[in-house]
Amino acid sequence: MNTVTNRDPREFSVTIPATGDDNAIFRTAEGLVVARGYTRVVFGERGPYVEFLPRHMAKQSIRIPQKARWRQDARWRDKVKYVEFRTRDSDPGVKVYFQRRTVSYADYLPGRYYIHPSDLVCDGQPAAIEASRQGSLFEDSESCRPSM
Repeated sequence: MNTVTNRDPREFSVTIPATGDDNAIFRTAEGLVVARGYTRVVFGERGPYVEFLPRHMAKQSIRIPQKARWRQDARWRDKVKYVEFRTRDSDPGVKVYFQRRTVSYADYLPGRYYIHPSDLVCDGQPAAIEASRQGSLFEDSESCRPSM
């Protein structure tokens, strides 16, 4: 399920804390673990995105789709802004960005991964909900911890 595809990503309110948590476990709607921990939520022209360090990512859960492999080609490697990954649990899967270069529209950092929070579940709850259902930008949430 890729909820961003048919909606403007700015239409969502984030339900996780803006600052990171190394104990948070993120899954897709299908239940695939994609990350353990995050650094922060970044807001740019394209809405909110959850930022992950390479050590947070469950790399076995993501793949580069055939149509995006050109971004890895040596001829383009230094020119592309990001490498597109998709989760392995569905087709096409949740879109995951690996940032290569800075951009003018958001504070994305090279060497970090980004996923729209509407595509993530944390502690059994969506990491973002439609803004029309939420009054504030952030829910009152202390953390996104694994269920015990």
